[in-house]
Amino acid sequence: MKCKYKIAIIVIIIIIISICYLTVNSILKPSFSDESNIDEAIQIVAISVAIFASFIALITALSVLDPKPKQIKSKISVKKVDEIRPYKKDEMSNELKNYFKNHPDKISSYQVHFQITNISGFVLKKPTITIRVPSERKCPNKNNLSSKYTERIITSDLFGSSQDLKRLEDGDNTILSNSILPYLNNDQELPFWVRMIINDESSEEFSVEVSLNSENAEGFTQEVPI
Repeated sequence: MKCKYKIAIIVIIIIIISICYLTVNSILKPSFSDESNIDEAIQIVAISVAIFASFIALITALSVLDPKPKQIKSKISVKKVDEIRPYKKDEMSNELKNYFKNHPDKISSYQVHFQITNISGFVLKKPTITIRVPSERKCPNKNNLSSKYTERIITSDLFGSSQDLKRLEDGDNTILSNSILPYLNNDQELPFWVRMIINDESSEEFSVEVSLNSENAEGFTQEVPI
């Protein structure tokens, strides 16, 4: 709830409490039979009701004038898939060998090229791409201290700019997010790639979740089949 609405509600509550207090205080005076006290209570109620109605009208006007948030519309697709690197199991650590034991003998990483097109009808300020990849698609990787593949990672050119880079592992998925442009014009395309394992023991189609957000609009999310 926006701050202006919260303030209006608080003011209304204060008015209601004041109405109750003033009315009860006036009615419960010792000189209850005095018509002036009854007239005073009626006047207090009438004025308070008028003020209350004015605040209701104000809130209604604010809600009408308050523009609805813009909604991002986007086309997200896979343009091509390139095989990048095969991995030999005898070059893997025992832990990785065990992980990939049900995979084919040839395990390859693929560079999946995505393309996002802004079709919102307006410019997106500081567009942010977020992609959620199943963690089982992570590729073998060598660290600087080992001659064997000892870990699994997801790589992407979203890492090209590290200023707003976010990376999160939630168990089932690897989430990459980055703001890589100051703005994205309407109908402008934004390509990026993610490297992942595609061939596995099932060879079934899977999907990744791609989102496009910006500072000036509500986000857009799409499931993209691979």
